[in-house]
Amino acid sequence: MKKLFYLFSLIIQFSFIQQIYAQQYFSENYGLVTLSTPTFFSQTISPIVKDGQQYYHVIERYKKDNILKLEGTIRHQNLPYAFIGTIKTYYPSGQLESVKRYDHKSRIIDKAYQYYPSGQLESIKQYDHKSRMIDTAYQYYPSGRTQMIRYFPQTETDSTVKYIAYFDSLGNKTLDQGTGFIEFGTPDENFESGKMIEHLQEGEWTGKRRLLDNKIGTFKELYSKGKFIEGTLTKENGELYHYDSTNRNVQPTYPGGVEKFMKLVTKNYSYSKEALKNKVAGIVEISFVVDKNGDLTDFNIIQDLGYGTGEEAIRVIKKSKRWTPGLQGGAPVRVGFSLPLRLSASK
Repeated sequence: MKKLFYLFSLIIQFSFIQQIYAQQYFSENYGLVTLSTPTFFSQTISPIVKDGQQYYHVIERYKKDNILKLEGTIRHQNLPYAFIGTIKTYYPSGQLESVKRYDHKSRIIDKAYQYYPSGQLESIKQYDHKSRMIDTAYQYYPSGRTQMIRYFPQTETDSTVKYIAYFDSLGNKTLDQGTGFIEFGTPDENFESGKMIEHLQEGEWTGKRRLLDNKIGTFKELYSKGKFIEGTLTKENGELYHYDSTNRNVQPTYPGGVEKFMKLVTKNYSYSKEALKNKVAGIVEISFVVDKNGDLTDFNIIQDLGYGTGEEAIRVIKKSKRWTPGLQGGAPVRVGFSLPLRLSASK
């Protein structure tokens, strides 16, 4: 007899922590260390009790010089984290990176501070009890000059962001009370600029962004009263793509939908004799990539229960039909997925 329950999620960054006392080691993007991925930081989790409730104290340290990376309290020992209370993160230099507060439901609340590696304040944002940005938010240049001032009303009748002011790096105000020229992002890889009229994007906007396949593309987009109309994307190799709201950003899709894909997995998954004998139970997590042609590739076992459970999950996933590839700016891109499977075996 076998039972198979499933969960489904996009993006492949997270795995599950299996121990709460022992130290574990991770690569840069929270992948468990393998022969091909060097250790970037270590993590130690230990149980604590607060107000009669069970929580966990987490400490992360960079491998280099054992410098503190993160410290705080989490509600359970699995990734993604469910933070509670004040959480501080640090750069590899040891410089403070961010300070944020979370409520008992792990929602970010109150003021959040972000810092540049130099120690200069980068931004101040305010959050309400629903983790929505509210009130006035400030963005600063590395020099300390004010870059942008925004206001988030979040009332019952108005949630439109108000762009109070924007200043260029020399301190010249180029946008005032929602009208003028403004820039977003960092010029190195994610950047866009254009005109606003009464807090809404208007006319042609230009910029560049890092695509999901890790390539850089430049783009031009047309807006009217804040509504996106159409755009063009030029990739590094010169390929040109035209797009509108229908193919601007599209996730990969399985023929018949995700539910049909999961039915395929649950119907065809089989336990080995060893897994049944040992009554294996828990979560197996597999990551894979839907490539530009819709084929599945780059399979990886993020979490395994042994006895062939991870290999069997990959075998079943490979039985799926070709997917419709994802699009970004009208261009086909590689998109990563993770598939956690909750297994329960009994004779």
